[in-house]
Amino acid sequence: LWRLICLKKTTFKVKQVMNSRSGTLWFVSSGQTRKKPFQDALIKSGMNLHLFEDGRSAFARFGSDMPDLLLVSEQLDDMNVVEFCQRLRLTAGTRSVPVIVLTSGEDTQFERDLLNNGADVCFCQNTDPLLLVFRICTLLRRYEDDMPASEGVRFRPPAVTVITTPGSVAWSWRGGKAESQDSTSPLIFESLTSHGYLLSLIDDPARFDDIGTSVSQQHPDCVIIDMDSPQFDGLEMARNLLFAREINGQCTRVLGMVTPDRMTIENVVAAFSAGVDDLVGADIETDLLMARIGSLVRRKILQDEMRREEAH
Repeated sequence: LWRLICLKKTTFKVKQVMNSRSGTLWFVSSGQTRKKPFQDALIKSGMNLHLFEDGRSAFARFGSDMPDLLLVSEQLDDMNVVEFCQRLRLTAGTRSVPVIVLTSGEDTQFERDLLNNGADVCFCQNTDPLLLVFRICTLLRRYEDDMPASEGVRFRPPAVTVITTPGSVAWSWRGGKAESQDSTSPLIFESLTSHGYLLSLIDDPARFDDIGTSVSQQHPDCVIIDMDSPQFDGLEMARNLLFAREINGQCTRVLGMVTPDRMTIENVVAAFSAGVDDLVGADIETDLLMARIGSLVRRKILQDEMRREEAH
């Protein structure tokens, strides 16, 4: 019953997203690896689904058509899926198309390679297809008023804001290691700084309005929310941020962090519905977390660039 209710809500959300887009999804997969449950879930959600047997046929179609999103199997008959993602990002015409790769298992090294080479999301084939529909919704979220100014645009490091409190999940994150590291500051702050991000911290829920003014008067590219802090409601924080970025015309991406035992279907669906774009367990390794954050930031910056081009 719970799954049926979620599916109905998801169908409504997808249709809302599709009001401003064609909702065309290309599913690139060999005949042996195509998963019918995913096709059924996508069709029921209202997606305009097109099937391709290999990467070559998908690239040939790019000459006359363009999807809103690509779903690609990790095994293609004619090319490596990493090569497929790399080729997409080489061309301006396909660089902005979101890509979800269907993987056969939880291989963190393979996921890092895919994310670092252009994939936006890796989704395990053994996961409930309902969650795939929610992931697609997060990638297709669109903010119509988002129109970054084209004048005076200059380089700045990507900005990340972390909302957490001392002792809570994100603050205590150990980078997938059992032992805590000797450090004067939380590991998540050091990791973000060492990867070149302009970092700001909000450790007081009363300072929630500081988002967007705490990093050189600019909205952050990504916000990390500690979903398990006892001092604030992580889901409500995500909803407020979703409302704020719609009002302000921003496409800031949101990543939530929870304890590993809370990575259940119910909690994942609740997080995505509240406005979270990606949800990770606190046992995630450092390199993989940085790859997941990098994927969100890249998607946000690509959308900024698209808006600037449309403004001309």
